[in-house]
Amino acid sequence: MSDRRTREDVSGPEERCFVNVGWKHPGVAGFISVDVDFDPALAEELSDGFPFDDGSVDGILCEDLIHRLSRADGLNLLRSCRRVMAEGAVLRVATMDLQSVTRSYLDMVKHPEQHERGRPCELLNTLFEADATRWIYDEDELIRMGRLAGLSFVGRQ
Repeated sequence: MSDRRTREDVSGPEERCFVNVGWKHPGVAGFISVDVDFDPALAEELSDGFPFDDGSVDGILCEDLIHRLSRADGLNLLRSCRRVMAEGAVLRVATMDLQSVTRSYLDMVKHPEQHERGRPCELLNTLFEADATRWIYDEDELIRMGRLAGLSFVGRQ
């Protein structure tokens, strides 16, 4: 007997199935939520595969998680998402953006008087450490990784 869930297990044959996977995420109404309270074992399990049948999910929200995984585990997570997504399904990935972080850092270096909370390097590293950051993506890298996982880029919001 398979330990994977089917569309009927989670919603019913006529209902749409949406999955929310994130870190310390409060959940989204109408979504099956997987809250990774950053348990590395659960994060690795998710990167190894979602417990859903192939093509059984209509949409996935992946928020505040992928940058906490290694690059290889992030790619595996995207591949797992692709496997469970039904035709026409959408994956929305919200994550820390390398370009924004870099711009903020350079702004702190250029205008230290406007940032009274500490030195730029210390602030940036404290952010990464507190956020359990392992790999930061910019838009191009996230699109490239998505394509490697078999996904198509639709747009950015």
